[in-house]
Amino acid sequence: MKKLKLVGVGLTVIVVIGVIIAVSYIWASPFTWGWAVGADAGGDKIVHVNETVFFNGSGSYAVSGCMGGAHHKILLVWDFDESDGVNGDAVGINVSHKYTEVGNYTVTLIVILMEDIKAPSGHQDVKKGQMDEDKVNVTVLH
Repeated sequence: MKKLKLVGVGLTVIVVIGVIIAVSYIWASPFTWGWAVGADAGGDKIVHVNETVFFNGSGSYAVSGCMGGAHHKILLVWDFDESDGVNGDAVGINVSHKYTEVGNYTVTLIVILMEDIKAPSGHQDVKKGQMDEDKVNVTVLH
């Protein structure tokens, strides 16, 4: 993975077969060709039982390019309770959830690259499906 200098961010949401899919476009200006997929689920949270907790994945990204950078689509999949296995409980940049029991929960954000990236001559192409994940701890009080 190469070091990249981010120079701007934009977000778009699309709908596919009735499901909201988050698509993030990132502009990058790297010194050499490179790519990176990164998940950012935000910080840990403390909430009360039946209180809506909001999660924001807008810090997540997929970047690549040579001069001028490139835009790449990513899918953000959230799991609200790691203890029952990491499954897709919600999809999107901004999601919310209510916990009905006191406890500590690990929330997982998985970011998936949704398109192939064609590399310049001498570099390896990047296939869609590349992933990164980030975790947030949620403490639920009475």
